[in-house]
Amino acid sequence: MSGGRGRPSLSRKAMPDNELAMTQTWHGLVDTLRLLPTIEDDRPANRQTLDDALDKLSVLIALRRGESVPPETVAASTPGVVMAKRKRSSSPGTPMSRELSGRQQRRDAYADQLPLAPGRKVAFRVPGQEGENWILATVRKCIQQDKMRYEVEDDDDKQTYNTTLRSLIPLPDPNAPIHTSAHPSNLEDFPKNAQVLALYPETTTFYRATVRSAPIPGTGMGLGVRGGSAAPKADREAKAEKYRLVFVDDGDNVLEVHKNLVVPFPGS
Repeated sequence: MSGGRGRPSLSRKAMPDNELAMTQTWHGLVDTLRLLPTIEDDRPANRQTLDDALDKLSVLIALRRGESVPPETVAASTPGVVMAKRKRSSSPGTPMSRELSGRQQRRDAYADQLPLAPGRKVAFRVPGQEGENWILATVRKCIQQDKMRYEVEDDDDKQTYNTTLRSLIPLPDPNAPIHTSAHPSNLEDFPKNAQVLALYPETTTFYRATVRSAPIPGTGMGLGVRGGSAAPKADREAKAEKYRLVFVDDGDNVLEVHKNLVVPFPGS
């Protein structure tokens, strides 16, 4: 499960006052572009163009500030090799309209957790790759106090990335304040047959999976199984604190994954 995604970082430079103004201008443009996907024209090609523009603007901002930027985002046309942590065929991508809806839902769902604190574990969607490729990462900092922008570190090869909340899914955090939606006591377990994103055992990569059984009642999340009864009966094969999952492209193999490493599949 080696990572092999390390790249030389751009050197850091002090930002002159005029560049600070330019950066602020770019931020204003980005905020404006974020509103465009709400227009009535819902064609996937148009929305993809807008997403690409947002990604490129974020890269320009990072370059202006002398921050580390993954080469695959600086020049998408430049061939690059990103080593998979577990080789398998790519699963179909999420339709654009569902993906955009999922982003808005994530922003709303995580409102009381923002900004994400340094040290927070997240599923991070790696930029510049075809399909959905999510890895385990750690938040290092919030960029310029913008709760939508973060620097994260790959837990496998320690490569750092600048990204936005739309490419992050925070994992449940047992150390979070108990009144927040980050704490397991305020979360639900996924029911049988639910589509989830889960960390494949002994890797640092997330893949789509189908729930075969939720954790034994009382050992999962605090709110119990979503849509379940007040006195649920455990699946006879259920495990304490773990989901039993079948991963996409993995045959009928049933694997166990800890409840804190399973999150909603984007757009589901």
